[in-house]
Amino acid sequence: MSGFLAITEADGFALAMLVMLTFALGSVLMILIRIARNAGKQKDDLDDLMEAPEDEPVTPSGKKDSTPAQPWEKEADWWKK
Repeated sequence: MSGFLAITEADGFALAMLVMLTFALGSVLMILIRIARNAGKQKDDLDDLMEAPEDEPVTPSGKKDSTPAQPWEKEADWWKK
């Protein structure tokens, strides 16, 4: 038991565990604080969609199939016949 700090092995282990536990709990606490602070700042896109005027026509978002079918192509419901 010589040295600057006279700590037994069991006390050193206990202190190391306390330091690690304090660091882990502090990290979790900081994450929860950041989540709580930023939760009110998020913009809800669903509210924007609900508030959109209903008189404006909605344009479809898919590709327009303006090309006619080639003579060698089958109809889309060929398997139902």
